[in-house]
Amino acid sequence: MGCSFKLDSDGDGFTNGVELQDPDGTWTPASPQPGDLSKVTNPGDKNSVPTTVENEYNRINKIISNFKIYPNPIISKFQISFDLKLADFVSINIYNYEGNLIQTIYNGYLNEGFNLLNFNNNLLSGVYLIGIKTNNVLLFDKIVAE
Repeated sequence: MGCSFKLDSDGDGFTNGVELQDPDGTWTPASPQPGDLSKVTNPGDKNSVPTTVENEYNRINKIISNFKIYPNPIISKFQISFDLKLADFVSINIYNYEGNLIQTIYNGYLNEGFNLLNFNNNLLSGVYLIGIKTNNVLLFDKIVAE
């Protein structure tokens, strides 16, 4: 039997595990829900997609917190803000919904604490994923470019 949490049953670019807030397949019967129940989406519905996805390491250790994109939908300019628990090398990338890298918008070292970055929108109209990555953390959020 295969690992159903790694499957993408509806072909929307998110694994069943990600949509059920259990991307690492750690949940077992009688154990607490691994993610945020309010963020669970339907792995059988192509139009039901998560807005924010983070790996288990970040959920436990809160290396990146308060991740926000403003405004969203983005028009000509937008900001990304977040708190870093520890200073680290950070990469911020934009992906299409098929998971292909479209653009790297930041790649560098950031201090611990609050970080606010400003960007110009160079994207065509559409729906994208923005990914923020440090050594052990990967966090995605959905953005809409107008």
